[in-house]
Amino acid sequence: MNVDLSKLELDEGWSDSDDTRQMKFGFPVHAGTGAASTSIVYVDLEAGTHVGTHPAARRRPYSSSREPRRPPSPASGRGSPKGRSR
Repeated sequence: MNVDLSKLELDEGWSDSDDTRQMKFGFPVHAGTGAASTSIVYVDLEAGTHVGTHPAARRRPYSSSREPRRPPSPASGRGSPKGRSR
């Protein structure tokens, strides 16, 4: 799949409490463009600006081509709090 980023329409995001937190962003790859199970976000930042962080964000970038791990099912017995059995 080829994507021409110069033709991508970008939305704008900003923070009312931090003038340096602003960005333009778009999604060049997603289900609507033919991707079966992938999406990509493109972010355009001006010098001196940032996207900020989310309190629940990971501390390191994450990328994976594998299927996400699913939590163990209750029937497996794994994932139960210590000291409790089912």
